[in-house]
Amino acid sequence: MPYLKYYIILLVFLTTSVPHKAQLASCGYKINLTAKNVTIHDPDLLFFSGDQIYEANGGYWFTREPLKTACLDYLRKWYMFGWAFRDLMRRRPSVTIPDDHDVYQANLWGASGRKTDKDDKGGYLKQPEFVNMVERTQSSHLPEPYDRKPVEQNIEVYYTSLNYGRISFAIIEGRKFKSGPNGIVPKTISGRADHVISKAVSGLASDDKSSG
Repeated sequence: MPYLKYYIILLVFLTTSVPHKAQLASCGYKINLTAKNVTIHDPDLLFFSGDQIYEANGGYWFTREPLKTACLDYLRKWYMFGWAFRDLMRRRPSVTIPDDHDVYQANLWGASGRKTDKDDKGGYLKQPEFVNMVERTQSSHLPEPYDRKPVEQNIEVYYTSLNYGRISFAIIEGRKFKSGPNGIVPKTISGRADHVISKAVSGLASDDKSSG
């Protein structure tokens, strides 16, 4: 029983997808090997922190429109994630929260749920129905949200707390509420406002612009 244990082993996955080139060249879901190898740690609790899928998982291409087809496209890849980690998850509680690629974006600055035409402006590119479907598949098994009030476009929330043994975990969704960097940071070498690699750019100055 977890509350009797001296320590808890939490296994954290920062992403469970393979790089783009490998995805496109692969006819399978190569994360199976990772899932098999991490069982040696015999974790008590699993945390999947986002990018459970990438748009081109397993060598399949992806469909953004129409909405119904895009939903089926996502669900196929979500099933692949479940199949890959089934042996780990069937005996252990798991926390999964979506990230940018789960909702088919290159980056995510949610800006409290507003609609956008470019991800670094802040907001969601896909329809709210798609975003809600993704979040439900990944977070509906979590405890009740702290506050169920949806954000803009009626996009739902899932931030909550989870008690496991004698430890209380805060499950947050910070990216949903962040403002986008477009128009806040100066022109970047990479050409993308969300890829700031110059040491001359002050993060604090950008925060001041965003809040003021």
